[in-house]
Amino acid sequence: MKSPSSSAARSTIAQKGLNFFKQLFTIERKIKNLDAKERLKIRQKDSQPVLDAYLAWLNEQKEIISLKQQPAK
Repeated sequence: MKSPSSSAARSTIAQKGLNFFKQLFTIERKIKNLDAKERLKIRQKDSQPVLDAYLAWLNEQKEIISLKQQPAK
C-alpha cells in the first residue's frame, strides 16, 4: 500500500503538469479567431516559453524518477 504522502506528491506533480496544458489552452482560446500568421506569432511569443518550461520540467521529473528506481538484480 502506498503512503498518503506519496499519493499527495503524485497528485502535486500531476497538477504541475496539467498547469502547463491549462496555460497553453488559455493562449489557444485567446487566439482562435485570429488568422494563421497572427496565431503563429503569438504561439512563438507566448506558447513556446510554456512548452520550453514543460520540457525542462519533464526532464527534471525523469531524473527524479530514475534516481528512485533500483537497478535490476
